[in-house]
Amino acid sequence: MYVNRKMILNVATHYHANLIDIHNALYALGLRSDDQAEEFNKRHVMKIVEMYERRGHSITK
Repeated sequence: MYVNRKMILNVATHYHANLIDIHNALYALGLRSDDQAEEFNKRHVMKIVEMYERRGHSITK
């Protein structure tokens, strides 16, 4: 079974972005500290960047 690599990258990107959104909502509700939210967001942004770099995409500022 052939799976489109772009589709996998897109789904994985949305997954990590949704986790970041959920954690930001928890912070806004006071259920997470600022430090916890920041660390969680950094970790998931880096996972997104690493996914793109592994597939040959250049990630620059």
